[in-house]
Amino acid sequence: MITTHLVDRLRATLLQARESVFLRHFDSVEAEDKFGTVVTVADREAGALINRTLAALTPGVPVLNEETSPITDPAFIEAVFSARHVWAVDPIDGTTNYSMGNPNFCSAVALCQCCEQEIRPIWGMMFDPTRNGFVYQDADGAPVYELVGSYQKKLVLDRMKISALLKGGIIAVKPDVVEKAVRWRFHEARRNQFIESQVMNGMLAAAGKLSAAAVGGHLWDFAAPFAVASALGLGPWRLDGTRLAEIPRSEFILDGDDPDDYWRLRGKAHAVIAHPALRDRFFSDGV
Repeated sequence: MITTHLVDRLRATLLQARESVFLRHFDSVEAEDKFGTVVTVADREAGALINRTLAALTPGVPVLNEETSPITDPAFIEAVFSARHVWAVDPIDGTTNYSMGNPNFCSAVALCQCCEQEIRPIWGMMFDPTRNGFVYQDADGAPVYELVGSYQKKLVLDRMKISALLKGGIIAVKPDVVEKAVRWRFHEARRNQFIESQVMNGMLAAAGKLSAAAVGGHLWDFAAPFAVASALGLGPWRLDGTRLAEIPRSEFILDGDDPDDYWRLRGKAHAVIAHPALRDRFFSDGV
C-alpha cells in the first residue's frame, strides 16, 4: 500500500503546508479553546490539506484526523475498526507552542493496520516545519532521516527514578548519559512556557539524538513514532519490559463525556521507544 509515489506526495504536502499554513500563521495566530485544549486555524487548514492528499492517494481508507474527523461518532469508530487500514493524522502536535510563537511543534502522518479489533501502526512520517526536518519510512519501510536544522537542547538533570518520569508521561535520556534520567526541553529565549511534543520526542529518539521517548496519549500523537520505532527495532516497549505490537480496542478510550479523551490510550505513559540494549536498564527497577 505504501509506494514511493505516496511517500513523495505526502512529503510534498507537508512541505506545502509549511509554506502555505505554518509559516504564514506562525506567531500571529489566535488559539481557540477546544475541550480544554487549544486549536488554531492552522491546525484545520493543514489537516484539510493532508486529508485531500490522502483521499486522492488512498480513496476509501478512513482518516483519523485530530482536527477534521468525527472522532466521537460511534459510526466513525466502528468504520475505523472495520477497515483494513486507517490513517492517523496530527496536523500540529504542540499547538500551544505554535500559538505562542514557540517553534517546537511537529506534524505526523501514520498508516495503521486494523485487524480483529486491534490497531497496529505500520508506517509513519514526522515533520518539523520550523527546522524543515523529516524522519519517516520509505516505501520499503526503511527509515529516512532529513534533520537539517539545529536541535540544540537545554537539558535539566532530574534525579527522580525513571519509573516516576514514565508515569508522568515524559521521558528522554541523553545518549551519552544512559544511566541518568533526563528531563529536557528546547530553550526559546522569548518564551517561558513550554508543552512537550511527543512527535518531536519520537523524531529525536528515532534519529539517535535521544535514547528514549515515551509513547502514549492519542493515536494520532504516537502512531508515527510507534511505526518508525518498530521498523528500527526500538520497541515500543511496554512498562513491564515486553514489546508492544498491536493495540487492542479496549486500551483506547472511546466513550465518555469529554471529547478530548477519545482515542487516547488509558494511562499516561503507555510504552517507551528505546534501543534494545538500554531496555534492561530502563526496566531493571521493575517499572
